[in-house]
Amino acid sequence: MKILLFGPDKSSVLKLASPLEAAGFDCDILFTQKKMVEFLSRISTYDFPGVVILGEGISGKVRSSFLEQVTEMVFSFPVLHVVSPDAFETIFEGMATKMMDYICLPVRSKELVTRTGILIRQAYPERVEEQTLRYGPYVFSRYPDRASFRGRNIPLSAKEYRLGRFFFDHLGKPLSRMTLSEAIWNSEEDEFSRTIDTHVSRVRNKLALNEKNGFSLEQVYGFGYQLTAVQALV
Repeated sequence: MKILLFGPDKSSVLKLASPLEAAGFDCDILFTQKKMVEFLSRISTYDFPGVVILGEGISGKVRSSFLEQVTEMVFSFPVLHVVSPDAFETIFEGMATKMMDYICLPVRSKELVTRTGILIRQAYPERVEEQTLRYGPYVFSRYPDRASFRGRNIPLSAKEYRLGRFFFDHLGKPLSRMTLSEAIWNSEEDEFSRTIDTHVSRVRNKLALNEKNGFSLEQVYGFGYQLTAVQALV
């Protein structure tokens, strides 16, 4: 799912992208009005699966022009406005007719991630469900990336989430250190060997991957690791 961030202030837009990317969102950034117009012209002919976030520093005229073009489209996509507390009136009318939300400055990272996730789940429920993976008592959901065990959220870092989900995606298959390094760290270097061991240990402990819960994450000597189902899933 794509997150498109637009705003003339490069620094503030990058600050918005940082927590979103850490939560598993795929972000693209546009800094000029010309780029935004080009984007709108491209998506007029196909569905845009994602959310547009309009950052701070966008003039009321540009923001209104954007909303007018969105309103004329045959399909809709969520728009999240980042505004000062006294600027809500400038977007209220557009919010009444489209799937839109706003967040006031100063932006809190957790709120930004939560609001973006809510918009995605409201706009694309089927796509979100398709990317939700369930393995017995474990659930790995997207937008944002979250893991849960028997309905209880498990706090994982971005790398830990990707690693845990990767093991479940390859349940019962031995995975080499090289495979894990390429898939999670996008690297083929051996320098990640100790890092892999540390992350695997954390994932095993945080997810409680043990026989009691139906899974065993073990080291394959001289090769890598393997996640195995050791009893019938409940």
